[in-house]
Amino acid sequence: MRELILSEHPNRAIVARISEIPQLQVIPFENKITKKIGGIEYESTITLYRGTASLTFVMDDPFWYSINNIISMVNNDGTLDWDYWINTNG
Repeated sequence: MRELILSEHPNRAIVARISEIPQLQVIPFENKITKKIGGIEYESTITLYRGTASLTFVMDDPFWYSINNIISMVNNDGTLDWDYWINTNG
């Protein structure tokens, strides 16, 4: 189980685990590369895989939580200032 953070909501997280075997649909491509070792250039080929991967997650606790506190102002008496908010990008 790990923390899952989606790019659509970078300040939200949930504890998730993979529930099914990942499904891969890839096609191999040959890629020629040149590496310099000891002043001598060597040519070689590597395999690049392009395609898609599908993951299925399960969350045992269905509640998302905030990674960073977005309320940053505290009054002199220690209470939170609800009129002052900042977003996750500052």
